[in-house]
Amino acid sequence: MLDSFVLDGTVTLIAIAVLVLELAVVLARTLSGCRRPVFDLVANAFSGLFLILALRAALVDSGAATIATFLTLAFIAHVAGLARRLNELSRLPDETCIGTRSSRLTGRSST
Repeated sequence: MLDSFVLDGTVTLIAIAVLVLELAVVLARTLSGCRRPVFDLVANAFSGLFLILALRAALVDSGAATIATFLTLAFIAHVAGLARRLNELSRLPDETCIGTRSSRLTGRSST
């Protein structure tokens, strides 16, 4: 029973349903006042979704091209979210970073 649950891809459908439910709950909280950027959440969800779809494609023998397509889409979604977060970090003043370059080089604290 467990073999068929996993090998026929049913487990991936449940994982997708959980992912969609989780995204809906988090987005509802975000839109109601939490400050987490929506783009980060959506990029992360799409990355996970495409990884799950790649697993499903492998389990149901969809072929290497389908698996590679889903893995590529997961990578693109991951890089998009990562690039946005890195861009946000690059705009922070050095004083907000722990162990900034200047304090590490001089051995002095900025306070």
